[in-house]
Amino acid sequence: MGKGTGNNNPRKFIGDQYFCEVFIFAFLAASITLSSMSIGMDDGGTFPYQYAYSGFVLAPILLVNLISRIYVVHAVEKKGLTRKNIIEILSKTTIGSIIWPWSCRVGMMWCIPGTILSGIGGVNCGIDKDNNTVKVRNNCYYDINGEHADMYKGLAVGLVILHIFSFVYLLLSNCPVHTVLEQIKEDPKPARNARRQQNTTSPTTPSASGTPLAASGTTVASSNGRRNESDLTTTMQRLEARIQEIENRERTAQASGFSGIVAPPSYSQLMAESIEKNSGAHPV
Repeated sequence: MGKGTGNNNPRKFIGDQYFCEVFIFAFLAASITLSSMSIGMDDGGTFPYQYAYSGFVLAPILLVNLISRIYVVHAVEKKGLTRKNIIEILSKTTIGSIIWPWSCRVGMMWCIPGTILSGIGGVNCGIDKDNNTVKVRNNCYYDINGEHADMYKGLAVGLVILHIFSFVYLLLSNCPVHTVLEQIKEDPKPARNARRQQNTTSPTTPSASGTPLAASGTTVASSNGRRNESDLTTTMQRLEARIQEIENRERTAQASGFSGIVAPPSYSQLMAESIEKNSGAHPV
């Protein structure tokens, strides 16, 4: 579908359509009002075409374009506000691909004769005179000397301005798909953007726990702890074996009645001696 070269997100498309719908409604109301007020004018001039109907022809064209825009906006909001959905609705639906652009083109084609008709028959006209004294003819549609001549001329000016503005507006909006392709950027991809942002925001300097010195200190401390635990277990096993051996000797001496045996050291003394030896041999 092409890559958007603009910097606008899909929300701008919806906002632009709301803004355009207001203008279309204003043009529609103005065309009906001006034509209604001009319809009863006195055709006392020589211009053969009643230009008051130019607004009545423009009004339904603007109404069709207004309805098509409302449909597209509603369909996009219902399906999901993304650039892909906007282009799909504008290019694959009858209203978006045919009715919207062709209502603009038909309106442009009518605005040209409508401007000419209103300008010649109501604005750029007057009374032809010979030597500024003799009246020849009135080339306006209305009676230029009549009571409401100024009002009829003002209405004609309004119709000319209305057709010019409508032509410019319809010209700028008759290719909605191309407008979206040029102004709306690609839909963002949240997953990829989040991953990229996470990579860019990761710390570039190593933390204290990640330095080689800290890692070495942690390894040495862990090794010393495991070695001390192993030494303590071995010492306890030796003490238990020593105590068991002394108790066996004492029971043997008591059974044989031998009284010259020296009393064995107490359990607390043995523990203190063993811990002192181990602490001297394996410092923490």
